[in-house]
Amino acid sequence: MKFDDLKTIWQQASQQEVESKELSSSEILSLLKKKTWGIVEKLDLNIRLGFLILFLMLGYLFVDYFVFSPFLLKRIPLHISYYEQLELLDLFVYVIALVCFIVFWVSYRKIDTKNITVLNLKESILHIVGALNLFRKLFYLTLGLFLVCSAVDFFAGLRTGLELGLSMHGLSLARMTLSFFIFAYAFGTIVLALIVFGYYALVNWVFNRLYGQYLKKLKATLAELEEKIE
Repeated sequence: MKFDDLKTIWQQASQQEVESKELSSSEILSLLKKKTWGIVEKLDLNIRLGFLILFLMLGYLFVDYFVFSPFLLKRIPLHISYYEQLELLDLFVYVIALVCFIVFWVSYRKIDTKNITVLNLKESILHIVGALNLFRKLFYLTLGLFLVCSAVDFFAGLRTGLELGLSMHGLSLARMTLSFFIFAYAFGTIVLALIVFGYYALVNWVFNRLYGQYLKKLKATLAELEEKIE
């Protein structure tokens, strides 16, 4: 066999090996695309579900703010001087929550999740991960504001409850001793801490269940994609 024949055979074998590797990479990218699409499909459904629950909750809170709270306040035989300030604080938190989630919704809908292809796979994943990171920041910002607002409302309600209870027995807060206030507010603080901890744990679990796990999967897929590209 001549040297030229050996050279031709070697080149053909090398070309087949390269084509085989390219085919393997193409198949891997196709699998990653299917995996990404499966994650995005579930994530999109959860985002829609989350927003439905959110708007129902905000709808209830706004109805409570404009209808139920004024109605109940008229039946409380006390003049609560700080009521308007509390209501404005609540309204501020509700509006901030609404704005935050609208900002995320707009940023997420800009991503064309319906047309993810092998060619734009990395770019699509980066955009979705960026939107979810924004959502996580806005979510915990809103949660923090809501918990602070709830704490203020709780202590305001505690004070009003004490005043109501004492007035039913012909007493007033001004006649109570320091130990009474220490005990009442210490007990209220413990109850509030348990409520806040339980609420935060529940909401954090729900968030990770609906969105957090998919964010981790997308990041893992992105890392795998970058490894295959390299």
